[in-house]
Amino acid sequence: MSKNKSSKKLSWQLCKPVVASALAIGGIFNLVGVVLAEGTAAGTQITNTATATYRDPEGTPQTSTSNTVVVEVAEIAGITVTNTGAQKYDPATQQGIAGAVQPGDQAVYTFEVTNVGNDETDISLPALANFTGPVDSVVSIVADLNGDGTFDATTETITNRTDIENVAPGASFKVRVVVQTSTAAQSNDIITVQYGDTPGDAQNQPYDSSGGSIFTDDNDAADAAATPGTPFDTNGPSQTAAEAGDEAPANGEREASATGQITINEEPLLQPLVRLEKDFTAYANQNNTDINDDELTYQLNVDVLDTSADVPTGSNAEPADLQPITLSGSTSITTKHVLISDAIPNKTTLSSAAVTGDALNDGWQVVYSTD
Repeated sequence: MSKNKSSKKLSWQLCKPVVASALAIGGIFNLVGVVLAEGTAAGTQITNTATATYRDPEGTPQTSTSNTVVVEVAEIAGITVTNTGAQKYDPATQQGIAGAVQPGDQAVYTFEVTNVGNDETDISLPALANFTGPVDSVVSIVADLNGDGTFDATTETITNRTDIENVAPGASFKVRVVVQTSTAAQSNDIITVQYGDTPGDAQNQPYDSSGGSIFTDDNDAADAAATPGTPFDTNGPSQTAAEAGDEAPANGEREASATGQITINEEPLLQPLVRLEKDFTAYANQNNTDINDDELTYQLNVDVLDTSADVPTGSNAEPADLQPITLSGSTSITTKHVLISDAIPNKTTLSSAAVTGDALNDGWQVVYSTD
């Protein structure tokens, strides 16, 4: 949709630098320190040189420059684990499926593990999970090694404690835990599965060496020699032998856990999931001497999501189709309408609007008003 612009604004970009400084006047010193800086890569060196001007007792201007100060950002380990959903599981297709979990069914719980530290690290996964409720056994624990969430050929079944190698800062991967429910389960029984074992599912806690921990495992010399193609490091090792050593993160290794739950014979919530995105796409200066006819073009994108990966974290909802609305006076109750509601920016007027997209090919009609 296009809108007229009545005023022009100047945009400023702000940044928040990490600064370390020291000043020496009349002396000479060298300083190499270690600082903790969240979001800054481990090993980053921050340098600063300070200069001072002053007058001596005779009034003569003088200048003094300090040595260059070098501060190195320390390695900080960090990890989070979240449950991204739980649903009925089909052993034949090895996929989660729609429908209520009934006694004797298998159920799958999916967890997302994220490196929230500032350096590449291994993450160690246990081959066990805790559960409550009518469960006969944990059938399998599988890690998605390429991070695409499909659990296809690039997976690894966790039968012993396993390190997922070379997880970059900010990178995530998913792990699914499949359990076998008991045939003696009753309606409304709740089955919970916890992966990791921090009390209360606390995140990014000091590693306590317990057997069920999911924890960061700092890279060592063996990781520096890793061959290309290892998970999360497809271009080969990102650490040199000098960078990978016995030096532990400044805050020690960390661990986390999460818990998901399912209720027996409870139909999951079918929820249409819609993503709305509004982008500024073009500016046209129609007349250099008049700003009142300048034209701004915006694009409003409506995307109906349809995979379990799109469900908000912690929700047991399942993606569903949009349901059509019927307008008063409509000649056909089967016509599919989607009502578009958007705000026109202050001091602008709507010039024109055009509707395009795949949804129109499915019989949807967009309804909107310019009032």
